[in-house]
Amino acid sequence: MNPYDKAHELARALKASDELAALAESRQMLGQDPEGARLLNAFREKQMELSAFRMQGTEPGTDLKEEVQRLASEIEARPHLRRCVEAENRAGQLMADINRIIAGPFEELYRSGQG
Repeated sequence: MNPYDKAHELARALKASDELAALAESRQMLGQDPEGARLLNAFREKQMELSAFRMQGTEPGTDLKEEVQRLASEIEARPHLRRCVEAENRAGQLMADINRIIAGPFEELYRSGQG
């Protein structure tokens, strides 16, 4: 079995998946709403800032938490933006699951002490 052939088969399956179709549709709708795109980008940036604090083991400031909440509320109030975030989350979960499955043989190898 050639892993490269299977990787190409996986890529084709991903391309045909419901998750990527929903993501492509939501991205297309987002392309027609520059203000919505800016809102989502601002939300993502603030989320990354929030994550950076948490990864460092520090508590983010109230201002940052409130800004993230405000942006999340604005996104939630716009159905097409909410669908975009949901589609991104589903596609991200799909990729995380696939990465976990693919990493399995390597984890087994190192866990068994053979590596």
